[in-house]
Amino acid sequence: MATQLEPGSTIDQPLLPHLARVAPLDPLPFEQKLLEAVAEDHTENAHEFAQQVLSYQPRSLAARLYLLTSAARREDFDVVFNQYEGLVRLRSLNDALLTDALIGIFREREDWSPLLEYLGSRPPKGDLLARKILAEPVQIEKIADIMQKYPSVMGQYLKILMREGFDDEAYELWKSYSGVHRQDLDALPFNGTFAVREELPPFNWFIDYGRAEIQPVGGLHVTYLGRGNPEIAQQVMAAPPGDYLLQTKATGRMPAKGGALELLLTCHGKRTPIAHSNIVLAGNLGIEAFETEVNIPREECGFQTLQLFGRPGEFPKTSRTEVLSLEMIPVR
Repeated sequence: MATQLEPGSTIDQPLLPHLARVAPLDPLPFEQKLLEAVAEDHTENAHEFAQQVLSYQPRSLAARLYLLTSAARREDFDVVFNQYEGLVRLRSLNDALLTDALIGIFREREDWSPLLEYLGSRPPKGDLLARKILAEPVQIEKIADIMQKYPSVMGQYLKILMREGFDDEAYELWKSYSGVHRQDLDALPFNGTFAVREELPPFNWFIDYGRAEIQPVGGLHVTYLGRGNPEIAQQVMAAPPGDYLLQTKATGRMPAKGGALELLLTCHGKRTPIAHSNIVLAGNLGIEAFETEVNIPREECGFQTLQLFGRPGEFPKTSRTEVLSLEMIPVR
């Protein structure tokens, strides 16, 4: 029969081993002593009771939480990480919230070094921790080597590199991570036939799948309601400076004056277009080609952004267009 405690009662220290034998799976009697010490601000006693609780019941949530927070105050990060992993194993707390709490310790200190070193050891829930760290103001240079250990966050990491102006680093990492063949890299834009491929944006297509989808046999099927200027697809390219012919092939049904599609090319990070091309189908289901001249400047245009937008119609109607291919052909 399990030992019962009256509300507000206390447990004498010699009784703890007895309770451990009588109710080995019930941490509550042992945790009460811990809670009393915490309430009375008896730090040494609280730490002793927490350790003793865990020796009797390793699944004690209260003991592990206390030891983690106590270690954080002492900046004993080996204990912090040990208790974090213990709490992860318990599965008693939401992993995302628990990881948020861990990150909060270092955010408050404004020193991410111990946490980054821990992340580099590939701990449990490392992918979750890496994803959350990328949302924090951590210097890119400090996480470059670490993030390559976490393929699940590579897309997020590439996006941050580009946002912070590390375009060349992002492109080189994307190439090495993707293992893309030379002939595919030479094609502009990459994957211009919209094939189903595994390479990540931004150097492969980002697609708004609420408005378009890549077909199993290739091609981008776009459904556009004829209203607004939604971005449908985007890719960052690394075209060498020079003159090109941007050629687009498309088919589908596009009601007259109901709305169309538009391609816009800018130097990456700039607003002023260096080229644009309207995709306005004249017939139904026949393949039509559209061409526009492009000049890539030599200065401040090492990377370019190619975007596909909807262009509103005078009398908005739904169009269904399949963009079969996009190709930038060098003009010799």
